[in-house]
Amino acid sequence: MFAKWIEESDDFEIMAPANLGVVCFRAISKKDKSENELNTFNENLLRKINKSGKLFLSHTKLNGKYILRISISGLRTQEEHVKKAWELINIQLSE
Repeated sequence: MFAKWIEESDDFEIMAPANLGVVCFRAISKKDKSENELNTFNENLLRKINKSGKLFLSHTKLNGKYILRISISGLRTQEEHVKKAWELINIQLSE
């Protein structure tokens, strides 16, 4: 579900196949940005999201690209929790 939202968004892109509840993605910009600028943009986005204390994302680098990772795997995780995570990520992106 989360990966589908990423795929349907004009603001994000999937960076690796979604397996076992882990989705690797990054924010993209409507403005032309270099890979270094996109890396910095995503690193700053990750910091803002994690600083909120409402969601914790991890990161990795794939082929020199800074990638955000969300792991949706808790036994008690429900659809509403995933929706709230998606909303928070979008709110932090727009700020």
